[in-house]
Amino acid sequence: MLPKGLRLGLQVFAAVICTYWFALTTPFQQIIITLKAIHLPKLLIEETMLMYRFIFIFIDAFEQIYRAQKLRLGYSTFRLSLHSAGILAKMLFEQVIINYEAMVHALDAKLYTGEFK
Repeated sequence: MLPKGLRLGLQVFAAVICTYWFALTTPFQQIIITLKAIHLPKLLIEETMLMYRFIFIFIDAFEQIYRAQKLRLGYSTFRLSLHSAGILAKMLFEQVIINYEAMVHALDAKLYTGEFK
């Protein structure tokens, strides 16, 4: 099972890297035009818009937390690096949830009805 697990893990890692590369190198307007051109449902296009925005929220939160830990010498030893990585994962999850809630409140304030114009 170990070779199959490693292969699956490598495929998942490659898929995530490809997704981030695509999101970071392709202008969002072109992505939306392409999705509309292949006649995807509006719900899927809107979901893509929200996920695209959320990727950058995730990256920004990661950079802020990592920079704060690095400035406090959180990665000076191997043991401290493991501890800091655990805290980074926990704080990143919490920060993403907080940012998601803020995004939901912003959409509610803009009277979002489930469809972007």
